[in-house]
Amino acid sequence: MFVRIVKLSFLDKHVHEFITIFENSKLNIRNFEGCQFLEINSIPIYFSHNNYWNSKGNLNNYRHSVFFMLFRIKQKCCLMQHKNFKVLINWLA
Repeated sequence: MFVRIVKLSFLDKHVHEFITIFENSKLNIRNFEGCQFLEINSIPIYFSHNNYWNSKGNLNNYRHSVFFMLFRIKQKCCLMQHKNFKVLINWLA
């Protein structure tokens, strides 16, 4: 299993918008081949987007998909700065 944790930082005014984007996208993400788990944890302004994949290859297939590119474009509009997207942890479990 491949575990990935991502930290996201948002402007207060965009928090609700991001939650809506995530809620509208989570079933599509969960249905990608190899995705075993997906959740979002929030601490005011900061979120961690946690997902578990069968393999790094499955994760890369998702990350290179048209769906992911569109999801990231929507998500980036909400970030404090475009660089406020950081992969905290990638590990094999």
